[in-house]
Order: sequence, then C-alpha cells, then structure tokens
Amino acid sequence: MSWVDKELKRRASQTARETAASSLAAAHEATRPPLGDVQALWARLCEANEALPSALRLRQGNYHPGNGLTLSPPLDAWLIAENGAGLGCNGQGIRYVWPKVNQNRSNNLWIRGEAGGYLVERRVRPSLLRTSGMQQRTFDESRLAHLLQCLVTGRRVTLRSIARRRLLVF
Repeated sequence: MSWVDKELKRRASQTARETAASSLAAAHEATRPPLGDVQALWARLCEANEALPSALRLRQGNYHPGNGLTLSPPLDAWLIAENGAGLGCNGQGIRYVWPKVNQNRSNNLWIRGEAGGYLVERRVRPSLLRTSGMQQRTFDESRLAHLLQCLVTGRRVTLRSIARRRLLVF
C-alpha cells in the first residue's frame, strides 16, 4: 500500500469519526433534560455507576448512618461506598453523606435543582461575616465523574471540588 492510499484511508476514517461525533453530540443535546431536574441528574449518576466494572460499583440499598445523623426528608434510593459514604435521592435533592463528623462545617452536601441549574449547599457554623448557616455554590455538572470517583476510591467530596469556580473581580 502506498503512502497515497494510507493518506486517503486516514482522511476517510477521520471524516467518519467527525460525523459520528457530531451526530452523537446532537443526539445527546436532544435527549438532555431541562436544567434543574434532580431526577435526571440522579439517573445520570446511576447510569455512570452501572457503567463501572462490577468490582468498583457502588452498592444500592438503604443507608443507616452510624454517626447519629438523622436524614430529613427520607431518601428513597442510595448508592453506598465501602467506607460508609453515600449518595441518596428523594426527588427534591441529592444528598452526599460522609461518615466522619466535623464540628465546624459539615462534610455532607445537598445538590438541589434551581431554575438556572443546580445548587450545592453545605451547613457551616454561623459567624460575624456569615448570617446564614448555609454555604451555597452553583453545581458543576461536568464534575459528576469526579463525584463518583471519590466515592469509589474512598476520598471525601468537598464543596469546592464539585462547585463552579468563582471569578473574583476587584
């Protein structure tokens, strides 16, 4: 096979990949749910969990926290890691629970749907600068894989790691 034939074959495969990628992106955008739909976000998390090899999958079931944490409202579905961390969904939000207690700020997070996307909330101790006991940031949907990776590997998910970066203007 001459270099001309190789080049023609390479270009034909490149155009085939580009058309397949563009059609896949168009299909993904057409099936994408409206922003702020918590059930759709939960379904994406469950699909990503099912795509993992069976040895790495998070188990599904009921969660009973050992640190005296009472979850209100109750959560219907759970994805539970080996170290006791878990993700739960109740239709109004997705709850991330870390098994170790922190006295100053909570290691647990809520991901809730908003009109413009999703919001991540964490309870913090009120101070002079902070009148509310909640810290809120916008959730970055591209960080779902990071959220799942942290659960599988046993690392704690932080608010900063799954929230959108803020641009400070002075």
